[in-house]
Amino acid sequence: MQNYLTKEGLEKLNTELEYLKKEKRREVADRLRTAASFGDLSENFDYANAREEQEFVERRIRELQDLLMHAKVVASKDNSGKVQVGSQIVLEGKG
Repeated sequence: MQNYLTKEGLEKLNTELEYLKKEKRREVADRLRTAASFGDLSENFDYANAREEQEFVERRIRELQDLLMHAKVVASKDNSGKVQVGSQIVLEGKG
Protein backbone atom coordinates (compact mmCIF):
# COMPACT_ATOMS: atom_id res chain seq x y z
CA MET A 1 0.00 0.00 0.00
CA GLN A 2 1.40 3.39 -1.02
CA ASN A 3 1.27 6.34 1.35
CA TYR A 4 1.16 9.55 -0.67
CA LEU A 5 2.90 12.44 1.07
CA THR A 6 4.04 15.90 0.19
CA LYS A 7 7.70 16.73 0.62
CA GLU A 8 6.79 18.76 3.71
CA GLY A 9 4.73 15.90 5.13
CA LEU A 10 7.60 13.47 4.61
CA GLU A 11 10.02 15.83 6.38
CA LYS A 12 7.60 16.26 9.29
CA LEU A 13 7.25 12.50 9.76
CA ASN A 14 11.02 11.97 9.51
CA THR A 15 11.56 14.68 12.13
CA GLU A 16 9.03 13.05 14.47
CA LEU A 17 10.63 9.64 13.98
CA GLU A 18 14.12 10.94 14.76
CA TYR A 19 12.83 12.74 17.88
CA LEU A 20 11.11 9.61 19.15
CA LYS A 21 14.13 7.39 18.49
CA LYS A 22 16.85 9.71 19.78
CA GLU A 23 15.24 11.78 22.52
CA LYS A 24 11.90 10.40 23.66
CA ARG A 25 13.14 6.81 24.01
CA ARG A 26 15.98 8.00 26.25
CA GLU A 27 13.62 10.20 28.29
CA VAL A 28 11.19 7.33 28.88
CA ALA A 29 14.03 4.93 29.75
CA ASP A 30 15.28 7.42 32.36
CA ARG A 31 11.76 7.66 33.81
CA LEU A 32 11.55 3.86 33.97
CA ARG A 33 14.90 3.60 35.78
CA THR A 34 13.92 6.29 38.28
CA ALA A 35 10.50 4.75 38.93
CA ALA A 36 11.99 1.26 39.27
CA SER A 37 14.41 2.54 41.92
CA PHE A 38 11.43 3.28 44.19
CA GLY A 39 10.93 -0.46 44.70
CA ASP A 40 7.73 -2.57 44.59
CA LEU A 41 6.76 -2.32 40.93
CA SER A 42 3.36 -3.93 41.42
CA GLU A 43 1.95 -0.79 43.07
CA ASN A 44 4.22 1.79 41.50
CA PHE A 45 2.04 4.22 39.52
CA ASP A 46 5.05 6.10 38.08
CA TYR A 47 6.53 2.85 36.75
CA ALA A 48 3.21 1.72 35.22
CA ASN A 49 2.74 5.13 33.63
CA ALA A 50 6.27 5.10 32.18
CA ARG A 51 5.72 1.57 30.79
CA GLU A 52 2.53 2.73 29.05
CA GLU A 53 4.37 5.68 27.57
CA GLN A 54 7.18 3.40 26.43
CA GLU A 55 4.65 1.15 24.67
CA PHE A 56 3.08 4.17 22.98
CA VAL A 57 6.47 5.49 21.80
CA GLU A 58 7.55 2.11 20.43
CA ARG A 59 4.19 1.62 18.67
CA ARG A 60 4.43 5.10 17.12
CA ILE A 61 8.01 4.41 15.95
CA ARG A 62 6.89 1.20 14.23
CA GLU A 63 3.91 3.01 12.70
CA LEU A 64 6.10 5.81 11.31
CA GLN A 65 8.71 3.39 9.98
CA ASP A 66 6.02 1.42 8.15
CA LEU A 67 4.41 4.57 6.80
CA LEU A 68 7.75 5.94 5.58
CA MET A 69 8.77 2.61 4.06
CA HIS A 70 5.72 2.81 1.79
CA ALA A 71 5.81 6.56 1.21
CA LYS A 72 5.65 8.12 -2.20
CA VAL A 73 6.33 11.84 -2.45
CA VAL A 74 3.95 13.72 -4.71
CA ALA A 75 4.63 17.14 -6.13
CA SER A 76 2.10 19.91 -5.97
CA LYS A 77 0.52 20.43 -9.39
CA ASP A 78 -1.19 23.79 -9.13
CA ASN A 79 -1.66 24.35 -12.86
CA SER A 80 -3.49 21.12 -13.72
CA GLY A 81 -6.93 22.41 -12.80
CA LYS A 82 -7.69 19.18 -10.95
CA VAL A 83 -7.75 18.52 -7.23
CA GLN A 84 -5.42 15.64 -6.43
CA VAL A 85 -2.96 14.52 -3.78
CA GLY A 86 -0.57 17.41 -3.16
CA SER A 87 -2.95 20.07 -4.49
CA GLN A 88 -3.50 23.27 -2.60
CA ILE A 89 -7.01 24.64 -2.86
CA VAL A 90 -8.89 27.67 -1.62
CA LEU A 91 -12.54 27.32 -0.63
CA GLU A 92 -14.88 30.25 -0.83
CA GLY A 93 -18.23 30.42 0.80
CA LYS A 94 -20.76 32.75 2.30
CA GLY A 95 -19.59 34.17 5.64
